[in-house]
Amino acid sequence: MKILYYEIRKNFLRKSIFAALAALMFLNGLFAYFQYRQTGSGFSDEMTRHIASEGEWDYRQKLHKEFDGAVTEEKVRRLTEDYKKYYALIKQGDYSTEYDPDTNTGYIYGDFSLLRSQFYEPVKYLVYYQGENDLLVHRAKENISFFKELGNDFEASKNAYIVKKYSGRNPLLFYDTLGWRKLFEYDYSDVMVFIIMFLCITPCFYAERKSGMEHIILTAKRGKRGYTYMKYLSFYCSAVFLVVLFALYNYAVMDYLYGLSGADMKLFSLEEFRYTPLDLSVSEFYILLTALKCIALCGIVTLFGVIAKVFSNVITIFLVMFAFVTAGLYGAGFICAINPASRFMALVSPFSLLNGAQLYKGLSGADIAGHFVPWLYWYLFAQVLIQAGIQFLLWIYGRRCPQGRGV
Repeated sequence: MKILYYEIRKNFLRKSIFAALAALMFLNGLFAYFQYRQTGSGFSDEMTRHIASEGEWDYRQKLHKEFDGAVTEEKVRRLTEDYKKYYALIKQGDYSTEYDPDTNTGYIYGDFSLLRSQFYEPVKYLVYYQGENDLLVHRAKENISFFKELGNDFEASKNAYIVKKYSGRNPLLFYDTLGWRKLFEYDYSDVMVFIIMFLCITPCFYAERKSGMEHIILTAKRGKRGYTYMKYLSFYCSAVFLVVLFALYNYAVMDYLYGLSGADMKLFSLEEFRYTPLDLSVSEFYILLTALKCIALCGIVTLFGVIAKVFSNVITIFLVMFAFVTAGLYGAGFICAINPASRFMALVSPFSLLNGAQLYKGLSGADIAGHFVPWLYWYLFAQVLIQAGIQFLLWIYGRRCPQGRGV
C-alpha cells in the first residue's frame, strides 16, 4: 500500500494540481452562475431571484411558505379558489393592465401567471398523478394475460415489471423543483474532472526517474508489473475522490443559487420523470447519479492510463486522449437511440453512464430470451465486460514483457 500512497502523492498531491483544481472549481461555479443568470429568460415559466421583481419574488416566497410540504385537501382547496378567482377575471377581461399597488406583483395578470405556472399546475400534476398511475398499472395487469395468450413473453415481462415498479405511487409532497432539475442536468463539472485526470495521468509513466519512483520500482517484489496495478488503483481512487468532491460542490452551489428544498420528494414528483421506474427521493437519485459517474470515470481513466503508457510524447498523448473523449462523447449521445447501431455506440462508450438521468426519464429495456431487462443493466454489463477485457490484455502483455519493464 505504500506504493499506492507514493503514486497518489507523485501524480495528484502536487502544488500544480491543487492550483489547477482550485481554478477549475472556481470556473465550474462560474459556469453554474452563468446558467443561473440565463434561467427564466425568454418565454420560460422558470423563475429565479435574478429575473423576478421584488414584488414577484416576495409573492412567490409567500406562496411557498403557504403551500410547501404535504399536499393536503385544505391546501388544494385554497389554491384552487385563488386560481379560479384570478382565472375568472382574466377570462372576462375585466381587469386593469396598469400597475396596481393592491396586487402582489403589481399586475393582476402577473399574480395569475405566477400562481398558475409555479403552484397551480405543479400541484395539479401531483394530485392527478396517483389516479393516472393507477390506471397505467391496471392496464399493465390486463396486458400481462393478453400478451401471454399471444405468446409474447417479452411484452408480458415488461408489463409485469411495470406492475412491480409503479404500483402504489402517490407523490403528495410539493416543493420547488427547479434547483433539483438544474442539478441533475449540470455536467460542466465532468469536463473539469477530465482535465484534472488528464494532467495527472499524462506524465505518470515516463516521469519515474525524475520523481524517484524508479528506485521503488526496481526494489518492488513483483517488479514493474505489480507496480503498474497500483498505479491504476491510484487512478481509480483519485477519480472517485474528484467525482464526489465536485458532486458535493455542485450541490452546495445549486442550493445557494436556486435552493434545494424537499430532499425527500419522490423523483416522479418532477414531471419530466413521470414515467421513471425508480422509487427514490430526489436526494437518493443524486447519489445514484454520482455513483454512476464514479463507475464511468473509472472506465475512462483506465483508457487514459493505457494511452499514457503506449505513447511517451505529451503532444501525442493529448491528441489521442482528445480523440478518445470526442468519440466517447459522440457515442454517448445515442444513449436513448432506437437504432441498433447507434445504441451499440452508446453501449461501448464509458461516457454513457455520465448521462444516467436520461436513462431514468422513462422505461426502456431490451428483450433477453423473452425477459425485459432495463437498459442501465446493459450499460453496466458492457462497461464491466470492456474493463475486464482491458485488464486481461494488460495482464497478458505484462506476462510477456521482461520483469523489469512490465506493462
